[in-house]
Amino acid sequence: MAKTSERERVAGVLERFVQSNGQDAREWNAFLEDRTLESDLRPVRDRAKQLDPMVNVAGSEPEPTAMDEIRQMVATLRGAKKMAGTIKVDIKRQSNPDAAPVTERFEIPYRKGMNITSLLGEIAMEPTTADGKASTPISYDANCLEEICGSCAMLINGKARMACSALVDKLMAETKDGVISLAPLSKFPVVRDLAVDRSVLFENLKAVKAWVPADGSYDLGPGEKQFPQIQEQRYPLSNCISCTICMEVCPQFNDQTNFVGAATIAQVKLFNLDPAGKQLKEERLRALAGDGGVQECGYAQNCVQACPKQLPLTEAISDVSRDVIVQQVKDFFVR
Repeated sequence: MAKTSERERVAGVLERFVQSNGQDAREWNAFLEDRTLESDLRPVRDRAKQLDPMVNVAGSEPEPTAMDEIRQMVATLRGAKKMAGTIKVDIKRQSNPDAAPVTERFEIPYRKGMNITSLLGEIAMEPTTADGKASTPISYDANCLEEICGSCAMLINGKARMACSALVDKLMAETKDGVISLAPLSKFPVVRDLAVDRSVLFENLKAVKAWVPADGSYDLGPGEKQFPQIQEQRYPLSNCISCTICMEVCPQFNDQTNFVGAATIAQVKLFNLDPAGKQLKEERLRALAGDGGVQECGYAQNCVQACPKQLPLTEAISDVSRDVIVQQVKDFFVR
């Protein structure tokens, strides 16, 4: 079996390639041609060669599934050192909105395939810190456990992600010291521990009337038909899970700008394309022309990169910005 130092060297090469998103491939290319590898590391190299056409193409984005497999390879290579016994996790805690935050470290027995939600469940069954002090179960939001409800968003290793789809094996591959860190989203008021108050999103949705108006409960007859091209635009936007990750990573979402965020703007586009929802189109566009509206977007594009459902957020913002300008011009001459 290869020495730990050699396994760590190979893991480091793969990890740096992933961290550069395939842009820095010098070490990666040298690894693919390395003929001095010990026998149990050669399958890693051979699999990397198979993945190379999917992740190492100049001018193209690497395929996410292939990059995930490389992350898993890193975790496997470091398994002897980090995965055999326990998982260390540092959790930023706060007993109430006014309390000072503290960090507690827990050690959890490792099981293959764990996600952050199951890790928090392990802590709840035996809430004892790594130094043996009695603690309490971690408070956090969760519901569906399958990346549909959007409630379990938190900062995991410093990045906004969903706890239910954040796998421990991949997270361990990202860390230098073998410790996973958990913290609440930083741009929302903390309720307790990892649970935050995200009501600002729903207030924003109410402000832009992000709903389809229903005039009574009687039969309204068949709905208006839509072209498939319009349906294809609407469907991705309907997958928004209100997780607020796009708002967390947005540099424009803060107390100074009152920016409504990408999720709200995307929902405006969704409902403006709806045959019944378009009745409120002008009101929505006027709402986004005011304070905190679409003009506050700095087009950093963090939102579209971080979105767990891969919504076309920047495209929606661009389209709605155009519609807002057209509406303002129209109002200037008509109102």
